[in-house]
Amino acid sequence: SANKVVLGGSRFQVLALDACARFLKIATLDQNGNRIFSNKQILAMRIILEIESLFPAICGQCNMEYCNKFDSPTPPALRCFLCFQGSHNCDKITTNAVNLNVTSIQPPYHVALFGFVNPV
Repeated sequence: SANKVVLGGSRFQVLALDACARFLKIATLDQNGNRIFSNKQILAMRIILEIESLFPAICGQCNMEYCNKFDSPTPPALRCFLCFQGSHNCDKITTNAVNLNVTSIQPPYHVALFGFVNPV
């Protein structure tokens, strides 16, 4: 939480946070050119969540440790809409994705991954 305060504080300018967001492929503007994030603290939180989503995690379905890779050509089948952690593609996750009827749209699919993913 201290990092969130520092990133959202006065030392970091919006331009620096926007550059970091672009590097992480986080959209900061909507289709009309309006800012998506209402203030620096919210943008800083989103950046931190994106970085944390690259840390190792334990699959809640198969108990295997995995780590999503930055800039991977194959995005995770499921991605949590709260913490942005992505799943890996074990048989149980793939089955759950099929059961959620998410196979017909472009991944990643944003769902609540409670019980699907546990941070290490």
